[in-house]
Amino acid sequence: MKNEVKIALNICTYQREEYIYRNLSLLQSSYFFDWRKTEYYGKLHIFIVDNARQLKIREDDYTHLVYNKNTGGSGGFQRGIEEIRKQEGFTHVIFMDDDVAFDINSFYLLFDFLIQVDEENRDRPVAGRMFCMDRPNIQYTAAEKWNGGNISHVEFLRDVRKSGYAPGKVVYDADADYGGWWFCCFPIEFVLHNDVLPFFIHCDDVEYGLRCGRKPIIIEGVQVWHETYDKRMTPLMQYYDTRNPLFVNQIYGFLPEPEQVMEAW
Repeated sequence: MKNEVKIALNICTYQREEYIYRNLSLLQSSYFFDWRKTEYYGKLHIFIVDNARQLKIREDDYTHLVYNKNTGGSGGFQRGIEEIRKQEGFTHVIFMDDDVAFDINSFYLLFDFLIQVDEENRDRPVAGRMFCMDRPNIQYTAAEKWNGGNISHVEFLRDVRKSGYAPGKVVYDADADYGGWWFCCFPIEFVLHNDVLPFFIHCDDVEYGLRCGRKPIIIEGVQVWHETYDKRMTPLMQYYDTRNPLFVNQIYGFLPEPEQVMEAW
C-alpha cells in the first residue's frame, strides 16, 4: 500500500527574480500541475515568501505568494512554515534556496521515494545533494556533518562521471547530521511543532536539522546546483558564520576552545 504524500515547497527569496521565475516555470510545467498525471497532480504546493515584496506571480490553488518583511532567510522560511500550517493535508515540507537550479526529475524521484518509504524511515528528513553551479558534474556535498562547526561534507567533490551514480539509489546510512536548505525535505509532523531560530541568515538549517535528531536519507538524483560557499563569502557572511555556530554549539553541547573562536574571527 502506498503512502499518501502531499508536499509543500517552502522558498524564501530576496531580489532573485530571475531564478524564481525560471524555477517556477519548471515546476508549473511538471506533472504536479498536469491533471492528466493523476499520481502527481496536486501533490506539490509552492509557497514563495518574498522578503523584497517585488515579485509579480499569478497565484492559484497550488502556487502561493507571500509578501514579507525582510527578516532574512530564517524569518522568510519561518513565514513559509506559518502559511503552510494554515492548510491541512501536507505530509512533507521542502526547504529550498531561491538561487538554485534543478532538474524536475529530482522532485519526481523524491515523491516516488516518499510514497513507498517504510514506517521505520518515514520520519527521517531527506537531504538533497548540492552540485557546483560552475562545474555541473561535480557534487559538492550530499549531506553535512556538523562536528561542532568544523563542517565536513558527505561524498565531498564527487565527480559523478567517474563513479557509479544511479538516480533513485537510496542511501540510508550516510554519516551525516543534517541537510542544507539548498534542498531538504522534512516530515510535516516535525515542521508543525518546530519553528526556525531567528538567525537572519546561516546556521538555521544546521540547528533545525540537529533538532530533528534523525539522520538524513540521501538519494542519488535528488539534487540541485548552487554556488559554493567560497564564492559567496563577504565580511557580513563571515560575521554570521562566526556568531551563529556559537549559538548552535551552546544548545547542543559542542563548546569550542576560545582560541578556535578567535581564529574564526
